[in-house]
Amino acid sequence: SREIIMAVKAREEVRSREFSAIGMILIGLFVVAYVFIYNRSISQMDDYALKTGIGIAALIVMIVVFVVILRFITTGFFMLLTHQSLNIERKIFFWRKEVADIPVKAMFDVVPEDAFKGINGKVKNYTVARIENKAKYVVLYREGDQVRGAKIQCSSKFHKALKSVVSQNKNAKKA
Repeated sequence: SREIIMAVKAREEVRSREFSAIGMILIGLFVVAYVFIYNRSISQMDDYALKTGIGIAALIVMIVVFVVILRFITTGFFMLLTHQSLNIERKIFFWRKEVADIPVKAMFDVVPEDAFKGINGKVKNYTVARIENKAKYVVLYREGDQVRGAKIQCSSKFHKALKSVVSQNKNAKKA
């Protein structure tokens, strides 16, 4: 049996390392407004059971909001480009999951997000917040009879490697 060795063309890690100042201000305003409205509504109630119920509901809402914000802050994507495929893994805290494995043979274009016009098929998003030196692109590929897209975020070095692999794929199909 022959062993196939996949040569790694490029690797990329995209993480939302910092939370924007505007995001932090919005979260702070939300918490202050929430606590203020909560205190106003609770202080006017006489029914202890109703106060307890509202307090528990408010705590649950705050926990859910905290978990959702924490999820977006800690999400990262690891991309591995080989001659055969573009593999994308999502990492949240310490959980890793493969979310895409796009064969190079199926890819036909890499378009900057700003120039992307849209497709009839589904476009999956594998990006985080805006990060300096990491532009967003849409990788267009065929899956069966449908055209699909994968929105990724990467450095110019990774983009050049991806564009090179896609152009080699186009040239191979023309020949």
